[in-house]
Amino acid sequence: MPVQALSGRVQTADKHCMGPSSTREAIGFLCRWCLLASAGGFVALAAGAGASATAGVHEDVRAALVPHDWLAAPASATGKVRAVGFALVPPLAPAWVDAALVHVEGMPLTTARTYRDGCIVRPPRPREGTTPVRLRGLPYGVLAFRRGEFRIVGVPKAQRVFLVDARLAREAAGQADGDTPACLRQMRAAGAVALFHTGPPEAFVACRRRLDAAGVREPLVFLGPPRRAKHVVAQAAFYLRRGPRGRGVEVVTGDPALARHLAAEGYSVHFVGPAAPPVGPGATLRRHASLAALKESFPP
Repeated sequence: MPVQALSGRVQTADKHCMGPSSTREAIGFLCRWCLLASAGGFVALAAGAGASATAGVHEDVRAALVPHDWLAAPASATGKVRAVGFALVPPLAPAWVDAALVHVEGMPLTTARTYRDGCIVRPPRPREGTTPVRLRGLPYGVLAFRRGEFRIVGVPKAQRVFLVDARLAREAAGQADGDTPACLRQMRAAGAVALFHTGPPEAFVACRRRLDAAGVREPLVFLGPPRRAKHVVAQAAFYLRRGPRGRGVEVVTGDPALARHLAAEGYSVHFVGPAAPPVGPGATLRRHASLAALKESFPP
């Protein structure tokens, strides 16, 4: 075959394969849109998987933080700041893992870290009065997106402090007789007031809700996991820097065994009930038939 004829056929085939310029542009646009659609679908799929995983953390872990209020003596510039412990229900996390952000207005964010069966928070240096502290669980952690709040109550060493057994306040509040809030108001006029609870954590949460419903808004101290009541009182006195006998701390309870023990330890105790337990010489234990009677014992 002549060379000229072969060359003509090749040129004709090349023109046929390339096609017009408009066809090439249409194919290019189509390819680009296909790539964009594929990328968008991948991003949407990844976002959906991430959201599903985040939601799954909340459902699968089922951990809850049980924060409680905290009493402390206002710290000086050089004074040590004690750590605050909270219960985790259930205690799922390994130790020393960041679990939540800790926010105090006007201060940098810090974190709460897991420890044994709870979380440890390094609170800001306590100052006089009430400081609200908010917690927010970190994503993909045992407390993912959980929220909590507690109060740090700074009480000067010279101020009188009333520690009221939450069991007594809860039972009295359930009677809806109005004596509990009125009695607490009288105590507030005479000094600082806080309730103490000994657990378990689920009972603490239920008690807090019941007291809130009854209009009782006092700080509620709790040392989870469950501790004996006398240890809770002793720890509160320790944070307040009141010494081994709780100088300036007055305990209000309807538990005869607790009243007797704390009075023997040197605490000033108000027992609310029909008959005060016997105590040794030198102990300070006053009996009141009811919270209404205790309220009347304060000066007008």
